[in-house]
Amino acid sequence: MEGNKTKREEIVPLNISALRIIELRRGVNDSRYIFTGLDGVKLRNSRIYNMLSSVLKKHNITNASPHTFRHTCASHLVIKGVSLYVVRDILRHASIKETEIYAHLSKEAVATAIEHISA
Repeated sequence: MEGNKTKREEIVPLNISALRIIELRRGVNDSRYIFTGLDGVKLRNSRIYNMLSSVLKKHNITNASPHTFRHTCASHLVIKGVSLYVVRDILRHASIKETEIYAHLSKEAVATAIEHISA
């Protein structure tokens, strides 16, 4: 698989909003891919990256890339109290060590959790 370091097929969990968007895209063409051109042919990773870069530039958003969205998603999950082990699985990190860069964000979640404990 292009762009996949392990070259193995992955299952990506999606929420209901994402599933609805995919269903809407299915009506556009009969492709099995989510990101396609108007002809239904799968877009290469480089094309998706270039399209996103163009949108970021148009809106004067600097220092961002597709990886920024991945990092931001992980950060929000940890801040909301999601276990680092669950975040690791979502990000498909091979080791929890890779996910531990987000550990400092969980301190706020821990403080919030402690407030829920009643005496």
